[in-house]
Amino acid sequence: METEIGFEDLYEGWQDDPEFLAIYAAELFLRHICIAMEEQGVSQSELARRLGVSRQHVSAFMADPGNPTLQTIAQMAHALGLRVSVTLEPAPAPVTVEEPVAAP
Repeated sequence: METEIGFEDLYEGWQDDPEFLAIYAAELFLRHICIAMEEQGVSQSELARRLGVSRQHVSAFMADPGNPTLQTIAQMAHALGLRVSVTLEPAPAPVTVEEPVAAP
């Protein structure tokens, strides 16, 4: 039986890796863009028109957002009538496992 691993499960396992966190943030942004497009009935072609780029450009971004610039994030959000919000919060304390102490 295969076990499906969800996006949040992956996040939990790699939350201490800054490179992974950047990828996670880009994928999370893309997820929000896709949800907004679906809710608004906006196609990739329409988003491209609003952004002033080709549909192929939008399609390539949707396939692999890479490491979008803040300008790209702001432009895409604006094209969908969204506001960008950034939250910084303390990282959780690392979990440490202590070795059991042998009985004397």
